[in-house]
Amino acid sequence: MTLTGFQIGEQLFTSERTLIHRGKRLADNASVVIKQSSSPYPSHFELSRLSHEYELLSRLDLPGVVKAHSLEKHHNGLALILDAFDGKPLAEYIAAGGMPIHRFLDYAIEMARIVGVIHERGVIHKDINPRNFLVNGATGEFTIIDFGLASLLQRQEQEAINPGLLEGSLPYMSPEQTGRMNRG
Repeated sequence: MTLTGFQIGEQLFTSERTLIHRGKRLADNASVVIKQSSSPYPSHFELSRLSHEYELLSRLDLPGVVKAHSLEKHHNGLALILDAFDGKPLAEYIAAGGMPIHRFLDYAIEMARIVGVIHERGVIHKDINPRNFLVNGATGEFTIIDFGLASLLQRQEQEAINPGLLEGSLPYMSPEQTGRMNRG
């Protein structure tokens, strides 16, 4: 992978729709994370999702929320340039055997605070799960990532849909997000 103005480093994540790398911005040697579609010919929907994520993150210049630097044209698609955060997913800490209860409670309070501030700004993340919270083991700082499914509260109206088509992580999804609230 090449991207003008950036040096591409290790691959952090890949899925059938997303590819994420570490990198450096050559202009100032800043560490960044580069998120793009894994398809060489992304659909309009995939391009819109990256643009939407960039716009939401630009509105959320908050501690504990990944910072968006730019949205770059890249071959047939777009590359979302994000701040690099020195941490690993909370899911990895959990998989490694859990943690003491006092640390768990401290983490839970900080995660709730971050999500609360995001909600105060009118944004609903829609995929809160242990993979989308990065934890810096040395400092205990958190950053929430992956706003690809997020929406503005005033624009969101969820209809009941087939469970196989739900966006997000079902075990962590709020009842409101499923569209199955207040129905006969």
